[in-house]
Amino acid sequence: MAVYDTLLGYFIRRNIIGKNRIYNFMVRGGLRKLIIVQAKYGIKLYLNPHEYIDEFIINEGFYESEVTEEILEVIKEGDCFWDIGASIGIHSIAVKKNLPNTKVYSFEPNPKTLGLLYENIKLNNLDIQVCGFALFDKVSSMTLHLADGNSGMSTLAPWQEMKVSSTTKCLTVTGDKLISEGFTLPTLIKIDTEGTELNILRGCQSILSTPVLKTIIFEGNNNLLEKLDKDETTIFLKDFGFTQIKQLSRFEKTQHGLSNFVATKPKLNF
Repeated sequence: MAVYDTLLGYFIRRNIIGKNRIYNFMVRGGLRKLIIVQAKYGIKLYLNPHEYIDEFIINEGFYESEVTEEILEVIKEGDCFWDIGASIGIHSIAVKKNLPNTKVYSFEPNPKTLGLLYENIKLNNLDIQVCGFALFDKVSSMTLHLADGNSGMSTLAPWQEMKVSSTTKCLTVTGDKLISEGFTLPTLIKIDTEGTELNILRGCQSILSTPVLKTIIFEGNNNLLEKLDKDETTIFLKDFGFTQIKQLSRFEKTQHGLSNFVATKPKLNF
């Protein structure tokens, strides 16, 4: 990493007064807008200090590392991982870096984030299948809503309080359609799509029915475990045998009303 990356990362982590002015001065001077950061799990990332998730990684080394920890605990060499809502690729890259014989598909429809996903994969010299479209419950063209400063908030289903900065059209495909076209069946699926998790699962009913799929990681309200019998997503998963739901504790200092959950089928004892 260049001296520029090291210095600016230090300024941000130490919350040095004037860090934004220093960054803007460097950019105006011809230096790149993205800095390279050594993150957890032995990976390097191009990061934008003005992005919410990127700044967390600069400060704490990763974002939602509880998700990556769970994936690395469950998945094995030779398995297949679908990262739905891959953003800049942190989970995809960490998994492929540590389990190089794993097949990884990264789904990310946001054009701006997609470019950074490609760059981060290239930076780590990895072979990951990038899919620049969204998964949903139908094959269509839909409007993707974007939020400045937090690319992780991109969604096909904006909520009333969301501050939408722009929109773009994106292709949507079902998971089952991809399998019919030759995609590898996933052993583990991670879904983080800001409100369309259930739509994605409805488009993956054939996948959910196979014994190949062992684990699903998805985002839900913090109190999800208190209302499993009323939550549409967990009710849907139960119909396919995914009856065991556990909540992952956040490792980084992120505070909001959502948590990551893991759905699995009960293990059979013979």
